[in-house]
This record gives sequence, structure tokens and C-alpha cells, in this order.
Amino acid sequence: MFPRVEHLVVAVTSVGSVAAASSFRHLRSLSLTLAPPAIFANVDFELRLLLKAWPRLETLSLKYCGGLQLSALARLCPQIRRLRLICCQASKHDISVHAAAFPNIESVDLTTVLLKPAYEAFFLATCGRLRSLRLGDDGNAKEFLHLCTERSRGRISFPRLEELTLATCWTVRQLGLQPEDLHHVLDALPSLLRLKTDSYDLRLFFENYCRPRGRVSLSWCECVYCAVHDQFRERRQDFRTKFIVPSEKNYWSASGNP
Repeated sequence: MFPRVEHLVVAVTSVGSVAAASSFRHLRSLSLTLAPPAIFANVDFELRLLLKAWPRLETLSLKYCGGLQLSALARLCPQIRRLRLICCQASKHDISVHAAAFPNIESVDLTTVLLKPAYEAFFLATCGRLRSLRLGDDGNAKEFLHLCTERSRGRISFPRLEELTLATCWTVRQLGLQPEDLHHVLDALPSLLRLKTDSYDLRLFFENYCRPRGRVSLSWCECVYCAVHDQFRERRQDFRTKFIVPSEKNYWSASGNP
């Protein structure tokens, strides 16, 4: 059915409605959002059934979905080029992805708490192919920077990464780093051309230590004018306070991560 439909954007209010997307047999791009009251519902089973039918899927965007397993996504979506996991909940039973996982991936947008082993395995598998990376919260930005400075298994490198977004305003100290650690981060990003961040410490470092000087274009994650005049900003903050933050705290507590 619907042989000409290749791109689908859908928001559902029940897990049962997810299966309806199976009517579209030729998808190459899927954006799925769970809306209240289904927010954070476990959709692992439903997603597995759907993704088996879409071997050509190149873009996958999931928002407010629960029970996600990167290992399953890697196995069922071998052609994925762009992956967005926004405010989702990962399964505590996920296993680390294989070293050859996501062989075609180029762009990742991550605002989801992952178990530390799964997080590290994912980036170790994809670091050589990523061209664009967006980390949309303080925790993921911190984990990424620490991953770039980790010595225990040899420092990771992102040789093709050109665009990086670290959506945090934290200082170097709040990020759990020393100023000298940032040199290792810089070494891990030899092709970086564009950096978005609201952290003054990170901006100052990249502005002064990138060589050749001016190689990296700096910009803010959020427009100050838009932030001040955004009439829905307070509503979104209330939503995050009520739903997102409590779920993240519960996840970290249950998984044993700091």
C-alpha cells in the first residue's frame, strides 16, 4: 500500500496505533513521536515488527519513546544514515552494539540517557563515519567530552566529524574536566568546522586553541532574542520538569550510573 510514500511523520497517543504505520511499505524516512498519555511507553516490540519491513530505511527519528535498544536498531536498520533519539528512554537490558554496527551512519541527534557501556560502544562503532553530531543536553555533552579524553582503551577519534552541537552552558568544572583535558577533545576532532554550544568555557577554548585559527565557526545553540520572546518557553520547561527530568533521574538511579 501507498507505494509512493517514502517519508512519514506521525504522532500517536497509544502504543497500539504504532502498528498502523506498517501500511506504508516503502518508507525511507520515519519520524515517530509518542504523545500523552503514551509518552515513554515501551515500544520495543512494535518497533521491531515495523523495522523488519523497512530494510531501506535511511532516516529514523524517535521522540518520547520507551524501551529502546540500540542493538536492535543497529540490526534492523543497516542502511540508517540519520538517527535522532529525542527524550527517549533506553532499555536497561540493552547490549552493546557490534563494532561494525550502523555502517552507513553519518548524522546523530541524541537527547536520550543511555547506559554507559551502550553509549561508549555506540560511539566506538560509529566515530569513524559521523559527519554531524548533536548532543542535546548537559549529560550527553559531558559523557561525550569524557569519552574523548578517556585513556583506558585508547583515545577515541572522530576523523570525519565536521559539525558538533553540545547543548550545554556548563563550565569546564561542571563538566568534570580540567582545562588541559580539552586539548585531547580537540585532538579527537581533526575535521571539525562548526561548533554550537552555550558553554562560554568551551567557546573560549575552541576560539583560542583551534589551528589554524578561525578554522572552527562558533555559534550559539539558542537565539537569545527568541528565548526571551518565546511565548511557549515556560510551557516547555514545565513539561520537562514534570516528565523528562523525573524519568532521567529514575533511569540513572536504576542503572547505577552517576
